[in-house]
Amino acid sequence: MHILSQRCIIAVVSTLRYSIVVCAGVLLHQAALGQPATSAPTQLVAIGVSPNQVNLRWAASLGNVARYDVFRNGVQVGSPTGTGWQTATGTATAYSDVGLTPGAVYTYTVKAIDKAGNLSAASAAATATTLPAMAVPNPGAIKPFYTCVTNYFVAKTGNGNPGDGSSARPWPSITAAINFLGAQGGAHGGVCVNVGPGTYTESVNGGAISGRSDTPTGYFVLRSTTPHGAIIQLPQGSANYTDGISFVHASYIVIDGFELIGSNSPPDIGGSGIVVMGNQSGNSKTYCPDTAQSHHIRIFNNISHGWGGSGIGTVCTDYYDVEGNVVYGTANTSIWGVSAINTYEPLALDGNSWSASTMDSSRAQFHYVIRNNVAYNNAEVSIGANTHYDGNGIQLDTFNIYPDNNYHPYLQKTLVENNLSFDNGGGGIVTGGSGASYVTIRNNTAFSNFLDAQNPTGGGADISITGFVSSHDNVVVNNIAVANPAAASRNVAFADDSFGRSSAPNANEIWMNNLSFNGIAGQPSVRFSNTTATFTAANGNLLGVDPRFVKTLSGDFSLLSASPAIGAGTTAYGVASQDLAGNPRTTNGKVDMGAYQYSSITAPASPPAR
Repeated sequence: MHILSQRCIIAVVSTLRYSIVVCAGVLLHQAALGQPATSAPTQLVAIGVSPNQVNLRWAASLGNVARYDVFRNGVQVGSPTGTGWQTATGTATAYSDVGLTPGAVYTYTVKAIDKAGNLSAASAAATATTLPAMAVPNPGAIKPFYTCVTNYFVAKTGNGNPGDGSSARPWPSITAAINFLGAQGGAHGGVCVNVGPGTYTESVNGGAISGRSDTPTGYFVLRSTTPHGAIIQLPQGSANYTDGISFVHASYIVIDGFELIGSNSPPDIGGSGIVVMGNQSGNSKTYCPDTAQSHHIRIFNNISHGWGGSGIGTVCTDYYDVEGNVVYGTANTSIWGVSAINTYEPLALDGNSWSASTMDSSRAQFHYVIRNNVAYNNAEVSIGANTHYDGNGIQLDTFNIYPDNNYHPYLQKTLVENNLSFDNGGGGIVTGGSGASYVTIRNNTAFSNFLDAQNPTGGGADISITGFVSSHDNVVVNNIAVANPAAASRNVAFADDSFGRSSAPNANEIWMNNLSFNGIAGQPSVRFSNTTATFTAANGNLLGVDPRFVKTLSGDFSLLSASPAIGAGTTAYGVASQDLAGNPRTTNGKVDMGAYQYSSITAPASPPAR
């Protein structure tokens, strides 16, 4: 940060794409007879941190301030909530303006309101430009492992009404198929519900409908006949916490190839695109009974956006496989604090592994697999009076402890691999809440996360192992993380920390062959505290090194031929067969850092509009 004068502050931003900061002068409003008793806010700074978001920060007003109102181009757009960047009185002095147009210029002012309702004069104006739009690569399609024995059909057009589920007389809605199968009872292994192209304005509640076994013919499959052709649109006016697709206490389920669009507005502010839950008791002391989990859940090739809750979420599950999905514009309004791909309180079914007939050997040992997904532009926006702590791209939440605060850790293995996570309000890939153990975070790319100005920590990490209970036996290898210090000065690429009610440090953590960067060559951009782990060049890590992406402004996070990440990974802790684009993961036996293998680059498919 370079201070030009006492009346003006401007950020000098690095060589990457977060580049626009405009400063505003100081304007003090002296109270006088007949004028408001609260001074105008000062030192307003506006920063374009993504194609759709501007962050604002300002100095507190003098007086008995109750709140601040933020104005964009002369129109009030909101007031800060929570306690982020708070003053001594607890009033937040930062705001994230989201949902903006890429490459557009916006002018902001802020006014203070005192507890008597008096409005101050406006601050001096600050102007910012959002970053240009970018084309986000879709992940390579995950090929189905399952086999359909019995097929039913749903279509927007058909000869039958209401239909019988045949190809000649398809059902007109997905709910009709679910109701039919639910009435039949029993397991539905090998049953595929094939949904034709078109928009289905409904919420699909699958209940406890289940398959039969972890075999190719053992799963119940709900799939779009063409990739993203079947669109599930949440009905306007839906009750709060109405989801796109939901299952409770179900097993052996595949959800494949849908686009799910939420309303992200009242009354439904907490609904998720896809959510699978165990049979919760409603009593925090027995939140998820030990035999009530959902399990063997596989979510492939979906696009989920516009949800107040998670794009894809799970509670009290085991054997959970999320691959090839794109999630954006979610986690905006849920008061519970969620993330784009959110896994909460896993519950182990057993200590076995996936069947070799449905999962390749490189992943079968991991009960949780989150792989080949893209998560971007997810952030908490309006979550009532609650503090902003989430809005992450991928979060492993409460893996070490139950909500009743008794230690009951999830000790099965988890794999987070080949994901791209960027421009999120929270972190890119995080272990949140109570931390996590036995997690492998391998070959991911995280870029310019932790953009939420109302997060009270004042900055976080793109990839982190943190929590209020100590974590252990985690492996973090072959990742690229690029921090955005222009959004928050404490932002770093990687973090490892144990804090809160457990004073024990994180232990047996392996950090090898990762690349960190914050736009300034040579700065490590790591924060390790209360951990036995180290992040050193001796372990193959590249500290403060530009990864040399092809073109981040257009959303291309593949590697240039001169990238130092090429061939700099390690195969010592396992390696996937394919990269995020669906191409071979190794070249001549060597693996690159990040989600993309250099020699495997192919042109990405066109993404959904941002």
